[in-house]
Amino acid sequence: MGEAAKLHKMAGTPARITLGGKEYTLSPLTVDDLAEMERWVEDAPLMHAKRLLAEHGDMFSEEEKTAIRMKAVEESKTISLADGGAVLESMEGVRLLLWLSLRREQPDIKREDVFTLLSLSDLEAVKAKLDEVSGMKEVSAGES
Repeated sequence: MGEAAKLHKMAGTPARITLGGKEYTLSPLTVDDLAEMERWVEDAPLMHAKRLLAEHGDMFSEEEKTAIRMKAVEESKTISLADGGAVLESMEGVRLLLWLSLRREQPDIKREDVFTLLSLSDLEAVKAKLDEVSGMKEVSAGES
């Protein structure tokens, strides 16, 4: 593979993917996409606490609810995108990355639409395609 082709591959290029029987175009993530993803990672502890209290709040005393909220605030202050790998590897994280990549070429697609498109059987292929379009896929010496 020539140097120009390697750089093109490393920089990320759009790719086609079939989800739910329909073909879509994945786009490389932009700086704005990465910033949105970073905010999502930072907000993850807060959203988890909010969901926990909304669904099971009656199980906790007011003191416990306050402790849950305070812990979430502290976690959100210290988490960074570098620490957020586990969050991004979650199903929710993969869905977010997929939506961020799809929305440029399919501007009408909503985040909720991606939730219905992605199935467990698609997960590994979607992760591989996301790595490919983001330039994260390793380019081997023999690849052409």
